[in-house]
Amino acid sequence: MKLSTRGDAIVMNDAESRDRSLEEELEDLRILEGRRPFGGRPRRTRRILLWAVVLALLIGIGVAVWQFWPAAKPVTVADIVVREGGATAAAMTAAGYVAAEEMATVSARVIGRLVYMPLDVGDRVWAGQVIARLDDAEYRARLRRAEADLATARAALARLEAGSRPEEIRQAEARLASAQAALEEAERNYRRTEELFGRELIAAADRDRVWAAYQTARARAEEARAGLGLARIGPREEDIAEARARVRTAEGDVQLARAQLDYTVITAPIDGTVIDRKAQVGDTLFPGEPELSLPGRLTQLTARRGSVIVRLADMRQVNVEVDLNESDIGKVSAGSPATIVPDTAPDKKYEGRVVRVYPMADRQKKTIQVQVRIQKPDASLRPEGGARVTFHTGPPKSGGSALLVPKAAVQKSSGSPEVFVVRDGRAQRQAVTLGAEERDYVEVRSGLARGERVVVQGADGLRDGDRVRVTDAARERGGSR
Repeated sequence: MKLSTRGDAIVMNDAESRDRSLEEELEDLRILEGRRPFGGRPRRTRRILLWAVVLALLIGIGVAVWQFWPAAKPVTVADIVVREGGATAAAMTAAGYVAAEEMATVSARVIGRLVYMPLDVGDRVWAGQVIARLDDAEYRARLRRAEADLATARAALARLEAGSRPEEIRQAEARLASAQAALEEAERNYRRTEELFGRELIAAADRDRVWAAYQTARARAEEARAGLGLARIGPREEDIAEARARVRTAEGDVQLARAQLDYTVITAPIDGTVIDRKAQVGDTLFPGEPELSLPGRLTQLTARRGSVIVRLADMRQVNVEVDLNESDIGKVSAGSPATIVPDTAPDKKYEGRVVRVYPMADRQKKTIQVQVRIQKPDASLRPEGGARVTFHTGPPKSGGSALLVPKAAVQKSSGSPEVFVVRDGRAQRQAVTLGAEERDYVEVRSGLARGERVVVQGADGLRDGDRVRVTDAARERGGSR
């Protein structure tokens, strides 16, 4: 009973302890609930913290957008000019490249060290003028050796063609007489030896030795007799023909050696101006062939090129090579007038005429090449430089209107003319067809409409669809005044 009573007491004490612990925890929660941090209310504090976090996020997003969002690019625009009363004379403008009528790339034709080169870029030369020299010591030695070989071959041929001299025939007769005498002596010795051998007075070896001497004497006598016959007949035709062939070979060697020696002196193949210099005195040059370039893609002559020395261009006749669209080729023909404005001298205009319309088209570009001859070329023209050619394709049109844009608005990066038009705050690339030029303006025949504005400054690096910040060109001019 005591044990159970004690157990009941222990159980009751544990229950009471748990009740007191719960009451203490509830009391602690009441105390915490009643506290006011920073003197404010708990719900208001959480609300303030939440708004602070949202505001910080918005500020961060704004900074990121400001840093990474592309800014509007500043550009200057101009209005399209409308001229009433009709367009200028029917014309078509295209881009091309200046090319001399005749050009030459001068290269070394033999290997050698350059020892003389007096020219520089811009110097004038004429056809046949010495423009460079190579070290020729080795080639002179080759020529002397070839000439000596030729002299030897000619002497051998002359000896054969002259035949045997009387002295040579007498020498052959004397050699035959000597050989015949030796043969008779050998024959007598052989007969005596045979007699002695039959009487068993000499050995077989002695008999064989005498027999061999006898046969040798007979062979020498036959050789001398044949030599005398050849001396009396003279050389064979086959020997003479072979000697003549050796002479021709030696003559060819002399010609080759002389030509190689001549190649060490390098001359200008055409009249012209030095437009590029590649070699310096002391350079070792390697052989090649002169490369001449005639106008047009169909008539260019290419050759094996060695070490280039200079490039020449005859600037007395200058052309502009233009690739026209296949649809426009019917508007021009040989003799059609044109006006040329080179990129190297945009303030100058040159009159010209179409001299060639090539019959073959470029299937990839869908163009046909046209050549325009500049009538009065001058030093402002540069080979391979760009130029704009306006083809006058017909009389002036009457009525209607013409749209003009500043030349500064026309871009040529893609090969075809195009402009940037500002629409809804963005730059849009627009292909155009150009007409005649008038001072600082050029006529636009298609691609633009009235009221549109084109970019005249700030187009470098501008891409289709970029946001732009517009400045009016007329306002800028007014402000500057």
